Amino acid sequence: MKTVSISMVEDFRALTDDILSSARGRQQAIAELAAHTHQVLGDCEAKRLAVAEELRRRLRDGEETRLETFRRTHDQTAGRVAELVAGTRRFLRDCHAKQRATAKTLRQQLTNGDSARLEAFCQMHKRVAGRVAELARDVRCKLGESHNDSVAARAVWNELASARSGARRTTRRK
Repeated sequence: MKTVSISMVEDFRALTDDILSSARGRQQAIAELAAHTHQVLGDCEAKRLAVAEELRRRLRDGEETRLETFRRTHDQTAGRVAELVAGTRRFLRDCHAKQRATAKTLRQQLTNGDSARLEAFCQMHKRVAGRVAELARDVRCKLGESHNDSVAARAVWNELASARSGARRTTRRK
């Protein structure tokens, strides 16, 4: 009976470890996606700062040169910013799509894993219940045999006791 209980505890521990491992995997994937997003946003900020620095340097030149440079830079920057905005939107859309797909996959894996663990638990429960029923039958059988042996021993004892009493009566009459 103790072997069955230890086995059940080990099975439950394994199921718990599987669930925790699955949750940790999801957390790791989310953390990696967040870190990548922060890196891209940092790169965007660095590019913006570099463009701003270039603009400041050019504006220090003469008034007319500055105005012309400003116009050119503005147009270039506007084009770059439009490209960067479009690229960032595409990137974020792709990130969201990947995140949704990853979340869906992780949910499906978790569901599949839970189903498999539930099935394994049900099978283990059936084995344990079958073993317990078998042990109960064995115990009932042994108790029945013990009862029958006790009844038979009592009958033999009573026979011996009556035979002994009969032997005493016979001996006293003589």
